[in-house]
Amino acid sequence: MLPRPTPDDATAALHRRLARDHAALAARSDAVLRDQLAIHAIPAPTGLEGTRAGWIADRFRDLALTNVHLDAVGNVRGMRPGAAVAPPVIVGAHLDTVFDATTPLDVRRDGTRYVAPGIADNARGLAALVALAAACDGDRVRTVAPLLFVATTGEEGSGDLRGARALFDDLGDGVTAAVMLDGAGDEAIVHGALGARRLRVTWRGAGGHSWAGSARPTRCTLRRRAPRAWPRSRFHPIAERHWPSPACRADTRSTRSRPMPGSKWIAARPTPLRSTG
Repeated sequence: MLPRPTPDDATAALHRRLARDHAALAARSDAVLRDQLAIHAIPAPTGLEGTRAGWIADRFRDLALTNVHLDAVGNVRGMRPGAAVAPPVIVGAHLDTVFDATTPLDVRRDGTRYVAPGIADNARGLAALVALAAACDGDRVRTVAPLLFVATTGEEGSGDLRGARALFDDLGDGVTAAVMLDGAGDEAIVHGALGARRLRVTWRGAGGHSWAGSARPTRCTLRRRAPRAWPRSRFHPIAERHWPSPACRADTRSTRSRPMPGSKWIAARPTPLRSTG
């Protein structure tokens, strides 16, 4: 009796069978780049992803995905049926960027690199999503489980993963697997779930006049001291760049006032982020 193939053997054999398709996908590199530049040219700050979502939906229809639509939170969905009736494999990428609608999107060439705000995160991920939808055409390349291609909303910052949360709330346990495409390159693959708690922290102080109340602590003082408490917590605070907060300033129009309340968002993760490459 022949030995049963190991998972590594099976994966290697699958890659050999798909070698021609890998080569065909690599040969479309220029077309993928054109899609990337076209996607990048459409502003899509968190909460304002609609125009970019429409572009992706049109491409999904061009590629003959079935049931292409925008769901209740603005995610773009399109299905490629599989050979079996089974829960789908999700292939997704997020629509939004961290840049607001007024950010210039001019592209600069630096040798073989294209440099511009959001051109990698996540115009590249969306271009790869479209390329995979084209490659997995249901004819030459047909998967066993259906493929659900999804472009999600609200991934960045205060979007709080709105689109992804709504997607999995809708599908529940009816998912075989999920692969999310984010940024440029495949040097690192994150292969585990990472929990996070998002906290709105409010500081309150006595406030008052900047001279008469100068001896009393303000929200600015409390905010500066707050990080000292984190080492006593089992949660690891994420760097503030993930949750931008305004500079410490008065909540009134008076330049002489000392602020009373103030708040900011803090995201905390129980373990450091790890990936494999």
